[in-house]
Amino acid sequence: MTHNTRPSRAVDGGRDRLAAEERHLRIIAIGGSAGAIAAIMEFCDSLTPGVAAAICIVIHVGASGTNRLAHVIGGKCPVPFSTAIEGQTLTGGRGYVAPADR
Repeated sequence: MTHNTRPSRAVDGGRDRLAAEERHLRIIAIGGSAGAIAAIMEFCDSLTPGVAAAICIVIHVGASGTNRLAHVIGGKCPVPFSTAIEGQTLTGGRGYVAPADR
């Protein structure tokens, strides 16, 4: 999971200005072992729709684990969750779960 923090520039009347979309992205990062899933579910219950931050969750799951955690969390959370893809750009208002064995 990556986030590009290098701002792009827009030209306005000969002066550079930061494009409105290039504000800093807030990130909520949570990590734990498989025992942390209950606490993560409780955290998700406390979220309100429209949260501006990207939510990144890393749970220690072995290589034999499945990538269904994003589906389970997303079913209880007002924020859409998906399994993260290497090199993916983070977006506010979305949740990402690290793939199994990562």
